[in-house]
Amino acid sequence: MKNDSDSLDLFCRVNIQSEFSHKEFVSFIACSVGGVNRMNLVTTDRLDISVDDNDEFDAEKARTGRDRWLFFRYSLEVDPIEGVSLSDYVAAIGNLLKSLWSSDMDAVAACEFEDRLPRNVRRLKWGGAESAQDATPSSGDQSRPIPRNVRHGLPNASGIEHSFGKPVTLEALTRRLKANGSSPKPQ
Repeated sequence: MKNDSDSLDLFCRVNIQSEFSHKEFVSFIACSVGGVNRMNLVTTDRLDISVDDNDEFDAEKARTGRDRWLFFRYSLEVDPIEGVSLSDYVAAIGNLLKSLWSSDMDAVAACEFEDRLPRNVRRLKWGGAESAQDATPSSGDQSRPIPRNVRHGLPNASGIEHSFGKPVTLEALTRRLKANGSSPKPQ
């Protein structure tokens, strides 16, 4: 019997608009998913995340239009940890998106399983041709799939244990970072 995940490419790209510096943003992502970060990598028991600057970042284009998400400042490349179930992987990405949205960050996921992720209602408020009637019901933009050749192909890490909690708010992150000797400051 063929598994549901056998027919899907499980790679997921999440573009995010944030004013955090890269280092602060990596820390924010690690706190949001209950993971461990090393340089630009964040690992949980379900997710292997590479946090990168978006090569297409354009501050002006990231503010307006239906496709503004293509120009957001940061790009996450997310893969499942080996052995994680599809439902746990999708739920973990959904929790990450909810955490970002609850922290007032615009975030859009682009993957083959967008229809299984929470609906990005923030996109309904974006200008351009998009309206409540023609908005896609998922978090990504199905008209622009991410080519497979943009993947980093980084190896998955395993053995990191944590428990997922509620989405991390900006205030909670600030408290956590101050307790560790730093504080988030927008650039």
